[in-house]
Amino acid sequence: MATTIPFSQSFISTSFQRAFKLSLFTIIRKFSSSVKMTARRNNLFVLVDFYEENNLSVLRLKDAVTPNTSEYFNEGEDLSAWDQKKKIESRYGGQVYPARFLQFGLNKRNMDLLVDKLISGSISPEDVDIIQKDVTETTGDTKKHIKKRRKEAEQNIIDIVKQKPMVTVSSEDLCRKCSIYKSQCDVLVEQNITKEKELQEINNLYAELREKYASLKKKYKILKATDPSKEV
Repeated sequence: MATTIPFSQSFISTSFQRAFKLSLFTIIRKFSSSVKMTARRNNLFVLVDFYEENNLSVLRLKDAVTPNTSEYFNEGEDLSAWDQKKKIESRYGGQVYPARFLQFGLNKRNMDLLVDKLISGSISPEDVDIIQKDVTETTGDTKKHIKKRRKEAEQNIIDIVKQKPMVTVSSEDLCRKCSIYKSQCDVLVEQNITKEKELQEINNLYAELREKYASLKKKYKILKATDPSKEV
């Protein structure tokens, strides 16, 4: 014989099951959210300004904090309310230095780009968002920044060319240099003519000496043939 369950008892049982499932789902969701938050916190990077060392570095938050400062970064802390001017201890290379935390985020590459901007002076620490923007938005800002810097560089080159034009030689300078070279060339031509005259005189003297030598040699042969015993 089938047992009939009263409607009220069935409704209570169903409600209890729904409440139990809902509670279990809520617990699982909170646990999952807590695990995700812990994972995100473990992967967080921080842009650190070691102001006394005049150095900017991007570090993992868990590596940057010290035992004295870890209380500021509990799971429930709202990092968006962080004061960027707050002086805090930070670890770097096994040492502890006074520092300021300028930004928290998950994208180290974009933080490295921020460091370049801060060093170049294109932005100031006051322009840095405490919480890193969305990756696509930051990438867009980076492209705009690069385009802007490129235009500035092109304009600087144009300004330099306008202020300091390329060195050109005027026709007057060319004429002056040409006249100098021409006068030097004339001097060399005169020297060459003089040397040619001197060489010609030497050749003439050499020819005269050869003629005298030939004449004396001829006379010697004649005398030798006439009287072989006679010494010349």
